[in-house]
Amino acid sequence: MRQKLFYLAAFVAVVVAFCGCSNIQRVIKSGDAELIYDRGVLFYQAEKWQKALALLNHCEPYFKGTLKEDTIKFYKARAYFKDGDYMTASEQLDDFRRSFGRSAFIEDAEAIYAISLYNMCPSPERDQSTTTQAIIAISEFMSHYPNSEQIALFQQMTEDLSWRLHEKAFINAYTYYKIERYKSAVVAFRNALKQYPHSHRREDLMYYTVMSAYKYASNSIETKQLDRYMSALDAYYTFVMEFPESKYKKEVESLRGVMKGYLRQIDSLNTINSNLQAENVAYKKEITTAQLRADVAEERADELGTKVRIGSVIRTSGVRIVALNDSSKEVRRIKQAARLRVDFELTANELAEPGEKSIYICITAPDGYVLSSEDMILFMYEGEEMMASAVRKVDYENQSVPVSIYYDGSHFEKGTYRVDIYIDGRHSGSQETYFE
Repeated sequence: MRQKLFYLAAFVAVVVAFCGCSNIQRVIKSGDAELIYDRGVLFYQAEKWQKALALLNHCEPYFKGTLKEDTIKFYKARAYFKDGDYMTASEQLDDFRRSFGRSAFIEDAEAIYAISLYNMCPSPERDQSTTTQAIIAISEFMSHYPNSEQIALFQQMTEDLSWRLHEKAFINAYTYYKIERYKSAVVAFRNALKQYPHSHRREDLMYYTVMSAYKYASNSIETKQLDRYMSALDAYYTFVMEFPESKYKKEVESLRGVMKGYLRQIDSLNTINSNLQAENVAYKKEITTAQLRADVAEERADELGTKVRIGSVIRTSGVRIVALNDSSKEVRRIKQAARLRVDFELTANELAEPGEKSIYICITAPDGYVLSSEDMILFMYEGEEMMASAVRKVDYENQSVPVSIYYDGSHFEKGTYRVDIYIDGRHSGSQETYFE
């Protein structure tokens, strides 16, 4: 047996040595499907992945509907995987497992598919759509093949991917905290705790929930502070009950004293305000007819001003989202995209103020998160800071102007993408597009 294997290995080595690129072309030009297939398999067995792919890709149409079709497709997908092209491998393996569910290669195909997705998963700072997809694929494999020798490996991969999701949830919430959008931070931290109750970041998530709630209360108007400080105290007591010896113990204990002091102060002020309000009732009854007329006139002026402001908004038309590959060519499969381009036209508006305009676009991915750049582009909308995907300055002279804005990214996932356009702190247009 060993002797036979030795001769087989020697034969493969000889064939591979003499079948270089020129000979590959000669084999292809021969038109002999069986010969092309055999040579492709030999290169595959010799782990010459590029050469194997050249031959297998060429002979594939000849064997459509035959017993060799699943072999060719699996060998191709695995060759792409071994060559480091995980995206192509995952796409072909996904098609394979849907088309050849009874193939002898199905278990290996599903395993390599899951590993390909795992290898494509980005760091926690980036979009985690691929991570979620990989977890689903790994879970399905372990469910279908519980006795597989790779179960332990896949369990480790699942733990790693779960860590990335938990870390991403913390980073997203902490970003709101860092840019001082404390109300949004409170919501984000609590959602992360609800979604990942066993997160390795649980202590940090609960601590920053307390901090965000406190800062949200301290930055609120006086009439809102009482309820919001009480909510912050509730978050504090929940935290210390779960983590009585927390690394943040000193900070939260100091914060509790500050919040209680504020609550006593607010209670005292509320008593004083109640007395003042009773005194002001008499004065309110003395408002004259002239004052009332002035108020009416002011309201009418405000209404007119509002109409002018609404009329001065620069609108957009023809909004479309385009996916581009590395060669800047349009593609429909989003996984092939290296960047997105948003095309639209600024409409003519004589009421708008002319000059240089900063145009912000917010692209929302299928997972509900806004795609962001590493520079963290921020702008104001309705009194709050928002995060933009990209920005471009355009000279606007009250005439229509075609505009294109690019967003560079990676690991885009199929689904519906939405773009919202903002100019001069106003919403100017939106569009949704589904990508395969």
